[in-house]
Amino acid sequence: MVEVYQLFFSLSLAAEEESETIGLGLAQRINNFYNWALGIGAIFALGIIVFGGILYITSAGNPDRLREARAWITAALVGLLVLFGSFLILKTLNPKLTNLEDIVLQINPKADVPEVPPPGARGSCGYHSGDTCDSYWGTANAPRGNFGDPTCTFAELPELAKLGLYAYILDNAPNKGRVIVNGRDVCVDYWYYDLIPCESGYNPNTVFMGSPQATGAWGLFQMGCGCPVGSTDCGSVDWGNQAYYAFQEYRQDGWQYWGCARASLGHTPPPTGC
Repeated sequence: MVEVYQLFFSLSLAAEEESETIGLGLAQRINNFYNWALGIGAIFALGIIVFGGILYITSAGNPDRLREARAWITAALVGLLVLFGSFLILKTLNPKLTNLEDIVLQINPKADVPEVPPPGARGSCGYHSGDTCDSYWGTANAPRGNFGDPTCTFAELPELAKLGLYAYILDNAPNKGRVIVNGRDVCVDYWYYDLIPCESGYNPNTVFMGSPQATGAWGLFQMGCGCPVGSTDCGSVDWGNQAYYAFQEYRQDGWQYWGCARASLGHTPPPTGC
């Protein structure tokens, strides 16, 4: 039997989250810049003092040259005083300016991810109108009374659950990456924004017992039930596996499997290249 890769997002708002942090290093960078500025400023001021000294020595008693030399030396000394006294100035204005704290960001929030309960025993195509999550179920021991949404995440937190579904399609669709327009994966978007809402309205517990199959059309992609070994036409499983089998069916039969992909039935056809 094919091993099914299951993707499931924990969508409980009460889940405890662990997070890693990363510092931006701004405080250290500012400190390094200050030390660098002190060094450069001191060298520059020393050069001015030397220039003023030379000017003073070579003035030969000329009052104007002496005044100019003193002005250069005085300006350099004042500059050094301000530069090295800036710490005291900042501390006087606001003590927090001399005790910088690094900015720390939280990254990679992680929520506890519960294991997806398996659907009930394969082979049963019966269904029952349940009162849990307004669902139907196709097997006697399906968790919480439904087959496609074992933990009721689509019913209780639909928007977050749909994000998990989109992420699964983005990672696993067999035609992903074929057509990219304005940074969007057109083929992935067709699965998510066109085919699934047309087939099931994003409800993984949907069952339609009319044609074309006497045993009904099941789940997000409205596929078959029972899931016999070797078959890809399998919709009576949890929602992650519904997507998995839909991709296998696409590889085998293409878009023609789904009525919602047929323009002849009044639906939006798949984009060229998908």
